[in-house]
Amino acid sequence: MRKFLFILISSLLCLSCNIRNVINLSAREKYERNYKGPDSLLKSWQLAYSSALQYPTTIDLPLAMTIKIPDTSLNALGYSMVVNNGQVLVVELDRHTDSIAFFVEIYERKKNNPDEYNMLEAITGNNTSLQRAFSSNDTVIVLIQPVIHNRSLFRLRIYPQPAYLFPVAGKGNAAISSFWGAARDGGGRLHEGIDIVAPRGTPLLAVADGRITSTGNRGLGGKQVWLRDAVYKRSVYYAHLDSIIAQDGQQVKKGDTLGLIGNTGNAITTVPHLHFGVYGSGGAMDPHLFVKQLPIPAFSDTMLSRKIITRNNKNELKAGPASKFTTIKTLPKNDTLTIMGKTQNWYYVKKGNEYGFILQSTVKNFH
Repeated sequence: MRKFLFILISSLLCLSCNIRNVINLSAREKYERNYKGPDSLLKSWQLAYSSALQYPTTIDLPLAMTIKIPDTSLNALGYSMVVNNGQVLVVELDRHTDSIAFFVEIYERKKNNPDEYNMLEAITGNNTSLQRAFSSNDTVIVLIQPVIHNRSLFRLRIYPQPAYLFPVAGKGNAAISSFWGAARDGGGRLHEGIDIVAPRGTPLLAVADGRITSTGNRGLGGKQVWLRDAVYKRSVYYAHLDSIIAQDGQQVKKGDTLGLIGNTGNAITTVPHLHFGVYGSGGAMDPHLFVKQLPIPAFSDTMLSRKIITRNNKNELKAGPASKFTTIKTLPKNDTLTIMGKTQNWYYVKKGNEYGFILQSTVKNFH
């Protein structure tokens, strides 16, 4: 009887582990496990994925690109980029048809083993966009790969946005009058925040969902509000208010009015403005990127699979869409290329089995 119970319990534990392992599989792992086609195709698909992670194309943000997946549909595209503390990385995919299935994922290299990667976010189901907030300056990889036998054109854009709402209603970047690190008191101290100028009585907004941890009228900041945000777990500081609306302990939503702009405290001789600060475990930090408004790039359109030829005697095929990137090779005049994508004034092209970027002004239509 004891032996039977031991076997039964062991079997149940194994079954539980197997169920948990299946539940914890990523969408990519589930796809690989359920794939019924030739092993050779799956291995080629997996190799393309590994290669895109290990050798991504370095880009500057923002990126807006129209891309055509080659006929093999076994390609994967990897893009490496830096995202700054206080920013949210947005990845959006516009598919030609909803029937085309893609994997879109954000990865980071493991700190203790740069040859391995952690998946941070992934598009799942019918979603076509994802976002990831960052609390430090990080280099990440965005990977795009269609499922086997699915090929089509799609439009991609990758761009940063501020993690916080701009804190002064109706205002934007142009209203910032003083930045982090500016000298104060004749150089006796440095500015630990940014100043945003607006008329007296302008509403001050909660930059994120969170809780009001403190309000009051004291010290250099005069009438002030402290918000503990629920996104980064940072303390956000509003100073020099004309009046306080929020209350201690209040739960607030992004966009709620916390007070009205003024010039109390040591700002009594200045024009009404908000002193805005952000504090983490290490103390004050530059809040500018948390609220700096950034443009959203338009999707780029072009004639894909079109043949083009080079104009100049020497034409550089680059590893990324900018002159600063490594030159993969130099192409002669009248060399034929195939457009696979486009971003701003750079074509993403195919030359034989090689892919790279070439400046639009250095090529012309093939006749």
